Amino acid sequence: MSNPSKPQTDEQISKDTQYHLTSMLVTLIDEAPTLPPEVIDTIMAQFLRASMSNGGKKALVDDNQSTLLPKELPEAYTLAKTLCNTCPEKMARYISQYFNDVMVESSAVSDGRSKTNGSKRKNDGLDSDEEDAPTGPTDADLRELSKAHQLLRELWRTAPTVLQNVIPQVEAELSAENLRLRSLATETLGDMVSGIGAAGPPPNPCNGCCSVSSFTAG
Repeated sequence: MSNPSKPQTDEQISKDTQYHLTSMLVTLIDEAPTLPPEVIDTIMAQFLRASMSNGGKKALVDDNQSTLLPKELPEAYTLAKTLCNTCPEKMARYISQYFNDVMVESSAVSDGRSKTNGSKRKNDGLDSDEEDAPTGPTDADLRELSKAHQLLRELWRTAPTVLQNVIPQVEAELSAENLRLRSLATETLGDMVSGIGAAGPPPNPCNGCCSVSSFTAG
């Protein structure tokens, strides 16, 4: 189900099989007291299948998905979307924790509360003020955070009911001391309001054939 469906070939999985498998997974989520983090990671990964950016940007997915287009989204994407929309209360709790692990940790780093700052450095010649100074998120932190925000856009577009506890986390990022973190949060909220998902804005339908001069001339 993770492979993209192609119109020119036969379906890789029948609609009946997809329906019954989805129903079975919905039942498991409803009845299971908890879900392992690996299961949530697998479900969330399906939404990044839509992150094929316009303008030739590389998508934040693995190599096997590098040529995936939004119109070729596999059945696994539909299954993950159905799970979130059918079990919103339980999935909202798991997804909130999923984003909390990434977003709150990055916000803590931006405020100087990283775990490295908590350690004592006695022999490095630095005073206490320098030790307590905010370090800001690293490039690796920002890459992970950017990936989480891209996922957030797609979830808001397809299953917004599971994000009721995540939006306050994004709002908290607007008050972060780090400029890049605030900019990322502002851009994400703007895209969410505009309905832009992980794939980015749709291509210009006129492909550049319209120009300001043509409108003013008319």
